[in-house]
Order: sequence, then structure tokens, then C-alpha cells
Amino acid sequence: LMAFLPVLLWSDCSDSLTVIVLFWTFGATVFAQEYLLSRKLHHLLGALVWLVMAAHTRPEQVFFGPLFVLTIVMFQPGSIREKLKLPWYAWLISILGFVVLVLPQIFLALEQKDRLIQLGSWPHRFAEIIPLLPDRWLHENALLESRYVPSMLLPLAFLGLIIASSWERRRFRLAIFILGWIWLSFYYIDLSAASGPRLHIVMVIPAIIAIGGLCEELWSWRSRRWPTKTWLGPVLAVACIGAVGVTTPPSLEWFTQDTNEWEEDVFFRAAVSTINDPSFTLLRVGFAD
Repeated sequence: LMAFLPVLLWSDCSDSLTVIVLFWTFGATVFAQEYLLSRKLHHLLGALVWLVMAAHTRPEQVFFGPLFVLTIVMFQPGSIREKLKLPWYAWLISILGFVVLVLPQIFLALEQKDRLIQLGSWPHRFAEIIPLLPDRWLHENALLESRYVPSMLLPLAFLGLIIASSWERRRFRLAIFILGWIWLSFYYIDLSAASGPRLHIVMVIPAIIAIGGLCEELWSWRSRRWPTKTWLGPVLAVACIGAVGVTTPPSLEWFTQDTNEWEEDVFFRAAVSTINDPSFTLLRVGFAD
């Protein structure tokens, strides 16, 4: 059911790189977790390589990639202090290796930023949009649009943040949720209506994790309270997932969402018909136009 969320289908119909970025980032997280368990160097190098690949796919991953891996690893059940007790060479390889390998992406991003500023196309600095964030969260948030995300997804996710059998479990879900919200907010620097769903998909992941945790808590609660009623746990879990399903948009239009290229073509055709002057030619020379 989660795999068929409208926002996920819409993202796959667009020119989004978010899916492959998440793939690289999740892979790096798995390698990092394996290193904590085995202390084998090839697992650490695997995490480094996959994280660098994510950073070279989208520039914001230079920041959010390492932050995501650290959040997952550090806030999972267990002592954070113990997890920080890594050999000195592990920190050296991780930090220095990552910085050196992503330097080309950093320089390219800064160069592109300067170019956009010179063209007058740079939208906002992040500090400028911070006061606007509450309004943007309410009115330009793909997760609050029922045509993209079932209306029960966020309420169930918030319930998953509240219902937890231990502080460690709640701490992990809260950490991922807060990171997802910061990540989502970052994209308000330059967010168009067409790009909202594919970029806000980063917040769907923490929501699904929280709902998964909620289902697990309900299952465990059933085992403790009514150990003989084995049917109750699956019923409660199915009820949560069913609540998401029944609030999924009933229309099948979201199976054929418009791509950015299609929207662009519609715009130019509409512009030509609006001009209504046979002596006028509408020409787009390049990307800068």
C-alpha cells in the first residue's frame, strides 16, 4: 500500500532524482550499521562510497546525507556515547575522505549559485524563508494535499511518535521526523508547484517509519494484554494501514500525473495561442530563458 502512494507514483513520473538519492543514502546507512557491528574497514569504506554517490547526485546531500546516516545510527536503541567511541582512523577516513571526495560537487554548486545570482534567478537565501516557514508548511505542503498523500498518513505518524514502549524508540522516531521536516523545509528556497510532491517525498519516509513503529507497538501491546488472542494484533495493524488506504484519493488520475516536460510543453503552446499574432515567433534559446 505504501509503495502505491500517489506522491510516490507522481515522483516516478517526474524528472526527480530523489529516489536514487534515497537509494544511495539508505545503502550508506546499512554499511554504517554493519561497521558498528563488525568494525570491518570495508563496511566503513562502503558507507563512504555510497554517501559520496548520493552527494554527487544532488548537491544538498553534501549536508543531508551524512546528517541522515548519523541520525539513524546514533538515535537507534543503544547508548549514543558508546556509538561515538570509534577508532580515530574511522573518524579520519569518514570526515576527511568525504570532504575530499565531494569537493568537486561543492565547487560546482557554488559556481552554479554565483551564475544564478548574476542572472537574477537565485530565489531565496535559507535565512530569508525561515520567517515564512509556518505559512509554507500550511499552504505549500504536499503532505497536506489529499491528491498526493492520504489524509490519515500524518495523523497516524504523529500517533506513532506518541505511542512508544520506551524512550529510546520514541527518541529514534522523533529524530527521524525532525530531520525529515528540516529536509522538507530546505526545499522552500526554490519550490514550484510542480516540484512540491517529488521534493516533499523526503518527509514521507519518516512518516512511514513512525506508522511502522505504531503497528509494531500495537502488535506488542496485544501480546502482553491478550496473549491468547493472536488475531487482534494483525487486525489492529491492518486497521492502521486500512485507514491510510481508505483516505487515498478515489480517482485514478494520479496514476497518470503530468511530467515537468509535459507542463512545459503546455505552457509554450498556451503562450503561442495567447499571443495571437502570426508575425510573432516565440523562441527559447536555452535553459537560461
